[in-house]
Amino acid sequence: DSLMSPHALRLIVAQVCFSALPVLLFLFALELIDTYKLLTLGRVLRSVAVGCGAAVVCYAINTAIYATGIASPAVWARSGAPVVEEIAKALYVIWLLRTNRVGFMVDTAVSGFAVGAGFAVLENLTYIPDLSASGLVASAIRGLGTAMMHGGATAIFGTVSANMGEIRESRSPVAFLP
Repeated sequence: DSLMSPHALRLIVAQVCFSALPVLLFLFALELIDTYKLLTLGRVLRSVAVGCGAAVVCYAINTAIYATGIASPAVWARSGAPVVEEIAKALYVIWLLRTNRVGFMVDTAVSGFAVGAGFAVLENLTYIPDLSASGLVASAIRGLGTAMMHGGATAIFGTVSANMGEIRESRSPVAFLP
């Protein structure tokens, strides 16, 4: 067997950078501008790791759904998988809020974005073999678009949930439904 050509290796490294770095740089920029500094770097990295774990769980669930034929891959990818993914990312944010591990909405937003960023980085890395023919543009779209969407959606969920909890003066599961 021959080794990968230097050109192919450079392309893969560039794709990894284009698909993972934008969302991670944005996450650490959020961490830097957080004036309260209640979240340590370790807690942010833990949230990224939880997001990676959520991606693994979702991959297993989605693969099982495809294998059983419960729904066609096209229908599931459009209608079922996004629901499963958002719930998986939200569960950690709910746990953070219910156990008072985040104090301010900005902490919840940063933690939520970190979970979404971890999810997106792992998801984007799994797409690299499929994107090889598409080049760097597809990787950049995943890194700047899809990854930011995963982080942003989870950050918004956390912020809205924290706000609803404050308004209702409750961390009951009902506060997380909107």
